[in-house]
Amino acid sequence: MPGTEEARSIVSELITVLNQDEELTKLQAAGEIVDKINQLRRAQEEAIRNDIHALSTMIDEEESLVAGSQSDEALDKGMGELAAQMEQAQQHKSHVAQELATTKGNIEQMKSLKEDVEAKKEQVKHKTTEALPKLRHDVNLYHSISNIRWQYDCEPDEIKGYLCNKHDVKPFSMNSKQNSQFFIVNYLWDLMETDW
Repeated sequence: MPGTEEARSIVSELITVLNQDEELTKLQAAGEIVDKINQLRRAQEEAIRNDIHALSTMIDEEESLVAGSQSDEALDKGMGELAAQMEQAQQHKSHVAQELATTKGNIEQMKSLKEDVEAKKEQVKHKTTEALPKLRHDVNLYHSISNIRWQYDCEPDEIKGYLCNKHDVKPFSMNSKQNSQFFIVNYLWDLMETDW
């Protein structure tokens, strides 16, 4: 029956919507991680600034000592140490810059994914608000006319249920791959008694 196929379609869409809420929760968790990464990045940048400032101060102090000292050898040694420290600071800075670029790329991907999920969620929500009342009405109408009770916990290609009338209950089970739609409809009509 067309109403049964529509009901199964709506149930599968509702399951999809519920699964998308899990994806939204994952996206929110990813957003929190990105915020933490940004905080760490800011802290590392501040530490680098402080290190560079300290190194600059040390260079100034060394230069003033060297100016007072006549030893070229001590000056060369101090300059070499400062150059090594400066090189380490530059490497650290470039490493942090690479991490920052990677983090920004991840943030953009997460934003894009979040927008896609929200758009899909809105589409499914819109479809279900339009289709559910009509489907509910159709199912209630079919139920009151035919007295058929459907069993929904079966395989997708299986049609199961039972027919209730005044005196007895008649169960039925058919496979939609083995039987045509025409046969299934006629079989169900034959099970019904026409007391009205």
